[in-house]
Amino acid sequence: MKANISVIMPVFNQERYVADAIKCILDQTYKNFEFIIVDDGSTDRTVEIIKSFDNQRIRLICAAHEGFVSALKRATHAASGKWLARMDSDDLCPPDRLEKQIDFLAKHPECVFLTTAYGIVTPNDKFLKPPKSSKWHYVEASDITLAKRMFCDPATIYNREIAIKASYDEKLGSESPLWYKLLDHGKGIILDEPLYYIRWRIGSLSRGQLKNATELHYQVRFKYDHANIASINKIAPKKIDLRKEKLAVYYSVAAGDFRAARKTAYDAWRRFPLNLETLKLLLISLGIRRLKSVYGPGDVKFSPIHKPF
Repeated sequence: MKANISVIMPVFNQERYVADAIKCILDQTYKNFEFIIVDDGSTDRTVEIIKSFDNQRIRLICAAHEGFVSALKRATHAASGKWLARMDSDDLCPPDRLEKQIDFLAKHPECVFLTTAYGIVTPNDKFLKPPKSSKWHYVEASDITLAKRMFCDPATIYNREIAIKASYDEKLGSESPLWYKLLDHGKGIILDEPLYYIRWRIGSLSRGQLKNATELHYQVRFKYDHANIASINKIAPKKIDLRKEKLAVYYSVAAGDFRAARKTAYDAWRRFPLNLETLKLLLISLGIRRLKSVYGPGDVKFSPIHKPF
């Protein structure tokens, strides 16, 4: 039987987390899917770990290191399913993710893509979740640009043929332009129920990568949603690290992962030892300064939870 869903997962040097990401897809209650993994030239044990899974659903494609969007495009063209379901190689999702997404899509034929609210998983597998809700919303460009309503790229499932027609923006090197383009072909929907958990970690990103990623985020929004980009303040380069690391410390402390919080705070302090913000992060990571609550996009409050699946 031809797969109805093709789960596509680019991967690069992810030996620590890739096995768990693969397992949570293979454990899905919805079974009519293929799992296409594109290795983007990994130099660690990533490929060895992927090959250790003896499962007929998995199709591994090994390619030279050309970047995330190139690997994503390769997976898209290799897929055969009507729907593409994104997955990142260090993230997690509950076993009913695909089933709930495909059931909802069947009831909404006007929809060409569907994403969901998301929770947070820390580097050491502690979890935060947003409030559970059965509500849903049609996607507007501002939801993508301003990160409203918990829009989540890797939690998205979308129509393969329309995605190929719309095409990825390889010049910008981001998948975000695709969501704007798909809105020209139909409706997008955000489910308020968290069906995806993003691995929030900073240690794998260099200062230069953080700066480039933030600049890319702005360029994509400027090109595809100029009307709303004016409400986004460009962040000074020296503040980029601390903005990301502040969230990493807050998320880790709120989830109870103090080891990850201390490492992130210490790394920030080493770079900016005279900055009062890094001292504050150190005090929070050590439990000396209390953190009352943590909010995500759209002022959604995250709460700690034991492993949710």
